[in-house]
Amino acid sequence: MYTQTHARDPIGVFDSGVGGLTVLKELRRALPHEDFVYFGDTARVPYGEKSKEAIVRYTQEAIAFLLQHRVKAIVIACHTASALGLESVITTTPVPLFGVVEPGVAALISEAPSGRVAVLGTASAIQSDVHRTQILARCPAFSVTTIACPLFVPIVEEGLAEHPIAVSAAELYLGGIRDVDAILLACTHYPILRQTIQMAVGPNVALIEPAKAVAAEVALSLCDSRCLNSQAGEGTIFYYASDDIEKFRRLAFKFLDRPIEHIKKAPLAGRPTTKR
Repeated sequence: MYTQTHARDPIGVFDSGVGGLTVLKELRRALPHEDFVYFGDTARVPYGEKSKEAIVRYTQEAIAFLLQHRVKAIVIACHTASALGLESVITTTPVPLFGVVEPGVAALISEAPSGRVAVLGTASAIQSDVHRTQILARCPAFSVTTIACPLFVPIVEEGLAEHPIAVSAAELYLGGIRDVDAILLACTHYPILRQTIQMAVGPNVALIEPAKAVAAEVALSLCDSRCLNSQAGEGTIFYYASDDIEKFRRLAFKFLDRPIEHIKKAPLAGRPTTKR
């Protein structure tokens, strides 16, 4: 159960790299008085090409790391980790966990009047078929196209979102998309490529980012649990990256439109923590 002490604790956010900053940005807008601890596993990005066993282990280690900072809730901002790792930690984590798959699916369905949708994601997330399964469970008549876009994450992580290589990759992956109402950007890195993706699929296709829906879900949960931080003023964000914090700092500015402070290098290893 939450206590007033827990209300003053930070919210943890985990991603495979800098992509989760798109979710953090929306969380900060929805919850400006909250403190956050962000962990980007930049040493092992991209997760999308890793095995399920590796992704589960990385997720468990990230959760353990965030729990060491006494967070009151954790957002798994990485779609791949949400799809493949969330189940492995949900029963052993002592604080509420929020993934990005379900909010993204709900937002996608709401923007698809004709029932024709597409999902863009990493190879592992698409192979898991979790997005298609959840869409069809809610709307069996929907037509769902899933497309793995393995180059998108490294393009963003290398700061090449505005390079011609990003345009070429988008055309390669998305040139065959036809007659869809909406596309789910099922990776936190993909919103950085939003303009490039929109050009590839045309102006009439809605591009859906789960970040706002995730932030709304977290805000509602904390409100219902009476666990909102009542401090005056803007909360503080502490950043951790598992590799090259200066590169993380440079890329983070592009995501957040503001310089970041309080960044440290984080260890890779960790052990799942039991309920406290």
